[in-house]
Amino acid sequence: MDQGNHECEVLGSGPEAAESASTWNSCRKNPRHLNFIPAANFCRQHLRRRFADDQVVLDLVRNISYGTVCLRVGYTSAERPEGYSFYNHRRSKIVHTGSGWLHALTPGIGPCRCSDCAGSSTSTRHQKWYEIYIDTACHVVFNSKEAKFTTVEFFYDDETARADGTMKSVSGLKLIHRDIADDCCRMICATHDQSLVDTLKLCLEQRVLLYQGFMSSPRYAWQDLCVIVSHPHGQPKHITVGEIERWEARGRHRRRFMYSTDTCPGSSGAPVLVLDDILLTIKEQIWITTHSEGEVEGKLNCSGTSYLIPRTNYEAD
Repeated sequence: MDQGNHECEVLGSGPEAAESASTWNSCRKNPRHLNFIPAANFCRQHLRRRFADDQVVLDLVRNISYGTVCLRVGYTSAERPEGYSFYNHRRSKIVHTGSGWLHALTPGIGPCRCSDCAGSSTSTRHQKWYEIYIDTACHVVFNSKEAKFTTVEFFYDDETARADGTMKSVSGLKLIHRDIADDCCRMICATHDQSLVDTLKLCLEQRVLLYQGFMSSPRYAWQDLCVIVSHPHGQPKHITVGEIERWEARGRHRRRFMYSTDTCPGSSGAPVLVLDDILLTIKEQIWITTHSEGEVEGKLNCSGTSYLIPRTNYEAD
């Protein structure tokens, strides 16, 4: 109860897998989780639309889903301000989970800084490595001290992902951006796993092509479609679909959305994908932000401040 309307899942001292399953089964917000679709099962019918460009949007959702991660934060910083989420649990090692998504990937400089290399001498560390940029909510990972105690899990799509090696884990290094008011932050992780790097590169390249495809598709009234990909209760990845009910301007090309799309504890920081034609522009708009709060303003769920993805980012020259 020490996080207000935010939606991290808090785990105790027992085995994480067992506690996560228990909180899923005892959930009061969304008993039985009827609207939570396992990511691997998500298909066109779940979009609740029947337009010619459904496949473009489906592919975009799947791409965002592919880059969505589960965050397990193992420390609460003493620097969290009074009245802020988890203030009363400062300095504790109680684990809370949230969600986030892949933003970018860049080559690292110098010896590798991942957790596997950290205990080795500089000369024995991998020289070829990458920084992975992850976006999430500020209340999930508050500062660099917490980032260092955060495990980022890629491809946790079903119960078998851990056992069969499909899931890949990396450790956080530091925060490079934080905005408490907008409830967003950007964290850097490190890896020398070349297979993971190649997969994430492909995901990012395809995302650009999908943005281009969306903008070149026929224009239809999407009625403010809102899709969220998250790890509810720290469980495998699920997708929920709803609509934007209200929004408020937070400056030019910045909005805070309220939506009917279902969320649960563990959904904090998840990517919120909004496709709309609110301004009746020639083309639809793509907005992406983090999930911030649950059951606010008439029991709706709420994002942090979102940013309109500039058309120059994904339109061909």
